[in-house]
Amino acid sequence: MGYGLDFAMYKWFGLKTSPWFTIIFLILGIIAGFRELFRIAKKSSDGNDKKDT
Repeated sequence: MGYGLDFAMYKWFGLKTSPWFTIIFLILGIIAGFRELFRIAKKSSDGNDKKDT
């Protein structure tokens, strides 16, 4: 996504934004991945606690 935006900005407006959009979307993707990982881990641990009691 970021690479595509960098390419589009250069092609349409002549702005050399590379690698900024790539870096921004890479960081957003990593954050979203870890957030989902923690949500799955929390859901898994909540299910295990209910079965034990």
